[in-house]
Amino acid sequence: MKDPINLDASKQQELIIEEEKVIQNGLQYRIKDFGYLRIYFKKDGSVSIDTSQIKSTSESNILKALNLSVYTIDKSGWEEIKETIKMYSGQVFSVGKAEVAKVTGLTLIYDGNLLEILQLSSKVPKDILRKLEKNSQLPTDTLRILEFLRNVDEERALNITRKLCGCDEKAPDRALQRWLLAQKVVDPKYILPAVGSDEAGKGDLFGPIVVAAVYVGIKQYSELSKLGIRDSKSISDKRILQLAQDIRRVCPYAIRVIEPTNLKKGEMNRQLEEAHLECISQMIKQTNSLIAVFDDFGSKHLATAFTEPKIFGFKNGERNLAVACASVVARAEFLGYLQNLSERYNLSIPTGSGEKANKAARTFIDKFGKEEFRKIAKVNFSNARKLLSN
Repeated sequence: MKDPINLDASKQQELIIEEEKVIQNGLQYRIKDFGYLRIYFKKDGSVSIDTSQIKSTSESNILKALNLSVYTIDKSGWEEIKETIKMYSGQVFSVGKAEVAKVTGLTLIYDGNLLEILQLSSKVPKDILRKLEKNSQLPTDTLRILEFLRNVDEERALNITRKLCGCDEKAPDRALQRWLLAQKVVDPKYILPAVGSDEAGKGDLFGPIVVAAVYVGIKQYSELSKLGIRDSKSISDKRILQLAQDIRRVCPYAIRVIEPTNLKKGEMNRQLEEAHLECISQMIKQTNSLIAVFDDFGSKHLATAFTEPKIFGFKNGERNLAVACASVVARAEFLGYLQNLSERYNLSIPTGSGEKANKAARTFIDKFGKEEFRKIAKVNFSNARKLLSN
């Protein structure tokens, strides 16, 4: 069902536009009793609002009165709206990747995905508003919203996300999360911003299990989206180590290492739950996130650990960018641990639990003995028990 678009500015404080003109890289409005409001269009398609020429006592009132909305619209609908605006002596021009259409009291910016509406007056021709109502709808794709928000400053992002969620959150990430929770999204790919958690080493004979949690918000998404991050199991170890450096530079993260000697038979899921919860809780405390997502390993209690924030568990949770980042960070930490073991014992310690790992285990036991082997291997694995029983 299509959500109705609401462009009625008459219920807000009316702004009386005394003069409107095109300036270099933007528009300028002289608003009665307020001063000058300027809107600048950047070459990358982003927009900034300059209130520096507004009376300092009126700046917050201007931002409240500015009817700012974000919607989706297809290209045919956009073409129809542009033609209608031209009929009313409006202007249409391109700025970098975006197109701008304006008529007195109304400015529209379209980037091919999202339509941003800046409405300063209720006196916009009704025919234009009807065309907008006909062709526009509220966005449902979080990734498209994130792509859009990464090109605007934090103040603008907060205004946009507040409009989306209809709330007074003080941070754009939390406002977007409020909106996201209301959408009841079922595909982990679209649950962002979020804390994501995953583990590495669970299926490897040597080394610990490493759990990591990573936070991806609007700011982090802007830098990470171009790196091609996905589940660590589908990336080479060399690339994982490179990506992990980038993720740690960009994102808040937490790591918990469960040493092989601390792994208890029959209690691995409980230990994993505790490690995930510890990392997620640390990230929630640090970032104030309302949402966490984990790659579900069969946990019975993790998803119900909090009422708010909300924790979601998904099979194939690595479709979520935050979980994929956690997967990479955990794997990189695990690989570093094995590298340290290799250097300590002057023996190549491999990943996995196949024949290569079995061969390394036999060599290790021959050189260092079974008790030393117990310190670095998961002795609850069937191949480890077999080696230790010989």
